[in-house]
Amino acid sequence: MRRTQLFATFTLKTVAVTVIALTLVASCSAASQETILHSFQLGGDGTGPQSAGVIADAQGNLYGVTMGGGANALGAVFELSPQQNGTWTETLLYSFLNNGVDGASPVGSLILDTQGNLYGATAQGGSADDGTVYELTPSRSGPWKETILHDFNCHTSKDGCRPDSSLIFDQAGNLYGETAIGACTQGGGIDCGTIFDLSPSAGSWTETIIHRFRGGLTAKGGSAPGSGMIWDKDGSLYGVCSTGGPWGWGLVWELDPGKNGKWQETVLWEFGPAVNNPPRGGGPDSSLVMDNAGNLYGVTPYGGGGPGGGGVVYELSPGSKGWKETVLHKFFESKTDSDGMYANSLAIDATGNLYGTAYAGGGVGEPRCPDWFMGCGVVFELTPASEGKWKETILHRFKNDSGDGDGGEPWPDRLLLDSDGNIYGTTQRGGDANSGTVFEIKR
Repeated sequence: MRRTQLFATFTLKTVAVTVIALTLVASCSAASQETILHSFQLGGDGTGPQSAGVIADAQGNLYGVTMGGGANALGAVFELSPQQNGTWTETLLYSFLNNGVDGASPVGSLILDTQGNLYGATAQGGSADDGTVYELTPSRSGPWKETILHDFNCHTSKDGCRPDSSLIFDQAGNLYGETAIGACTQGGGIDCGTIFDLSPSAGSWTETIIHRFRGGLTAKGGSAPGSGMIWDKDGSLYGVCSTGGPWGWGLVWELDPGKNGKWQETVLWEFGPAVNNPPRGGGPDSSLVMDNAGNLYGVTPYGGGGPGGGGVVYELSPGSKGWKETVLHKFFESKTDSDGMYANSLAIDATGNLYGTAYAGGGVGEPRCPDWFMGCGVVFELTPASEGKWKETILHRFKNDSGDGDGGEPWPDRLLLDSDGNIYGTTQRGGDANSGTVFEIKR
């Protein structure tokens, strides 16, 4: 049996472990059916849930963020609650202000603690407009209360800025995250990115930068993290950089906790080699998943060698001579395919089947889609077959059609699987107002 570590082994302190438990399900072979749970509207509703999926609480309510919309058109936090008649009711829990203190443009999936508090990050806002980490606390009646836990500023300090992915907890309740920008260890630039730790103490939170990426076209120079991280059972962190490495196509890294608070980075894999369309994938910018044997799985939006370089699904396996990459699937290998393109999320179930989304492709022509002649995106499944081969099944092809409310351009940073094997995610376009959707794929 395999298990996912979609968020973290160390999230046992939090209700986010409920979300992990929801992913430990067997695959179903029944036909898939999509349902749009919510179409975001103009005029006060959230819009464009880009790079953000949904999470669930113990009661089955879904929570997420949108980069735009809300009462101030600066992004919002929403809740979707299931009703007895099968519909879902949306409640906007918070609209961001960007008033010199508050954040704007929330990114990544939220996380929950045991008290029902929500945590997340914004890519903008705060005193320097460099982003924030925030907490939302529910009240028995009335609006949720926001608390800014950290205000990023990399213009006058050595801080990182522009966090652009989901946060994770460790067992002690500390928060960890990534910033896309931060001082490089090579060349003096500021566009390399950081890994940070926020620790609670006496009612406040203290930030520690545990790693700064090197940057540049070097064998060990990753930059632009921001996919979200995962833990292993030994307390090491894993993630990706979308650029850097010897060919500029990014890499996969591991951070091991050391003595005296010093973390050691190991580069596990470098994407390339090629100037264009690397055959083994390139530009990874979504979270990894790990199976029970310690193998890592991920997707890249680019490369693969096919027409247009539609990306790959890959596996990294540890061995005595380092990590070995195996390409499990290449997207859009021929121009006649109706396969997806530009994969951007991945999840794993208890039997080792993989599920993900691709931003484009699917073969349903719609002028409002990216590369519209190739389609508006897909939800896919990969199942292991004989002799190391993997079989792809397209579970849904998005139409981005306001006539039937379907979404388009799926862009969750991660997918949610429930105990019945149903899949939940978001699209940044489509729906009744072309402002994005939350969808369910029934299995």
